Amino acid sequence: MVKEVIYTLPPNGDQDHGPGFLAACWVFAMAALISTIVRILVRSRLTRNLGWDDYWMILTEITTLVGLGFVTKEVIDGLGRHMYYLTEKHRKDFTIVGWLDWMQAFITICFCKISICMFLLRIKSTRQNAYFMYTLIALNVIVTIVCVGMFIGICSPPDAYWIIGKEGRCLPHKRVMAIVIAQGIFSSMTDIILATTPYFFLKDLQISRRTKIALCVLMGAGYLTAACAIVRTALSGQVLETDATYAMVPNAAWRATEVNLGILCANAPILRPLYLWSRGRLQKKSKSTSYVATRSSREQKSSVRLWSKRHAKLIHGGSQDTSGSQKLQGAMDRSGYTDTSAELGLPIEGYLMNEMKNEGGNEWMEEERGRLAAQEWTPPPAVARKENH
Repeated sequence: MVKEVIYTLPPNGDQDHGPGFLAACWVFAMAALISTIVRILVRSRLTRNLGWDDYWMILTEITTLVGLGFVTKEVIDGLGRHMYYLTEKHRKDFTIVGWLDWMQAFITICFCKISICMFLLRIKSTRQNAYFMYTLIALNVIVTIVCVGMFIGICSPPDAYWIIGKEGRCLPHKRVMAIVIAQGIFSSMTDIILATTPYFFLKDLQISRRTKIALCVLMGAGYLTAACAIVRTALSGQVLETDATYAMVPNAAWRATEVNLGILCANAPILRPLYLWSRGRLQKKSKSTSYVATRSSREQKSSVRLWSKRHAKLIHGGSQDTSGSQKLQGAMDRSGYTDTSAELGLPIEGYLMNEMKNEGGNEWMEEERGRLAAQEWTPPPAVARKENH
């Protein structure tokens, strides 16, 4: 049961931080929306490689926009102002919408992490990586169900949470805060793990240091989201303040930043194929208008083209040898190289390195290169930005 509270006159008067907070939320949300639209356009029109990570990101964006509506309503109801100056209806509506907003935030964060896990799984599709990513997904889903379930059952009946004087049984505030803090700690740890994982994918790849650093930055931006989750968790106690509408603005701001920055960080790696396309380094794989990354002129010495596991052949320029060695085919199948690896410009040599060692060193790989190098070929032209029909 919510007990009646007597609010005292604030010493700083009727201040309102709501409009500034709401403007920042809209800026972040629109940036996240634009990045998602760009992601879907790149994957659907440029690389023709839409996958489950993209579908989960679309779902994440939908729930984020729902959350933006909740935040807008909270500001209308008094978020950013002192409780003393609000009407009883505004206080009640703020409590209801805030209750919904917390559950939306938990769900959105979970969807975003699932999208990131699916993306990392598409970069290196091996059994070990699949076990790891699906375990993270399962843990995120479990934690989210617990948190959302706790908020749904915070009071019985639920309206006892926002109606003053309503008879009901509610969870102790300490228990609620313990679960919220646990979720924040788990969220930050997951962000750090997901931001660190790409390093292990990239450290052995035979690409320039500049490219490797750029990819690590793009795929490791989750550290920023982890920092937001840590700060948001540290400020969780603000929601229990008597003057909650005024005191919890910092917590709400960091929560909104965590959600939208998470989307931006998850979409950041898609800038890579867009950059390759702008430099004329995305090339058609076939007549299907999908594209694959090719090497820059500085890296053209290698005989192994960037290609997907589906086209598991050593390719030199535009010609393809359909009689590639079975040993190489098996190594490629085990390497985890995918279409997503190709569109990011990741060379297949790095994926094959360990497999090559297991199969007796680099000798057979060099033989394949030499055999293909002996064939006559012409370097394929860069893809024009606009095709002539």
